[in-house]
Amino acid sequence: VSEQYWPSIQPRLLREAEQVKSEHISSRFDIEHVEVAVEDLKVRFTGVLQKHVGRRPLAREKDVVYQVSLDYAQGEISLLSINRVDPEQ
Repeated sequence: VSEQYWPSIQPRLLREAEQVKSEHISSRFDIEHVEVAVEDLKVRFTGVLQKHVGRRPLAREKDVVYQVSLDYAQGEISLLSINRVDPEQ
C-alpha cells in the first residue's frame, strides 16, 4: 500500500482485525474466476466465501466478487483498495 493511501486503509484494517479477534471469526475465499483489466488497473476475483465463528461454519456464499484496485507510478505497483462488489457490476 502506498504511503499516500495508508492513512485511509489502516483504520479499516484495525477495525476488521479487532472484530475477527473479539468474535472469533475466520474466513476463506476460494477463487474460481479472475478477470484482469490492465487499462483500469483492476482485478476482479469471483469465488466462494466460507466463514466460521469459532468451529461453527456459516452458510457458504457463492459468486462473491472482490475487486482489487491498483496504482502504477514510477515503475511501482501499489494497492489502492480491496472491496467486495456486486457481481452484476
